[in-house]
Amino acid sequence: MKIIIIKKDTKHGERFFAYRSGILSRIGIYCYLNRITWVGVRTEEECIDDAKDALQPEPNPNKRFVSEIEI
Repeated sequence: MKIIIIKKDTKHGERFFAYRSGILSRIGIYCYLNRITWVGVRTEEECIDDAKDALQPEPNPNKRFVSEIEI
């Protein structure tokens, strides 16, 4: 998956945000629904690391039966 890193100037300095690549981002529209990381970070490297972490699949839940108890 391709991602796009956007730099925004805020009151607290420069912040980097990761967005999913798509049709809207190619024409310059960056929708909040395509944002991968909701919190901006200070460096581009941190933004890439956060995006990689957010895109990793969650592990499957462990559904083993443990015990049955009658009270």
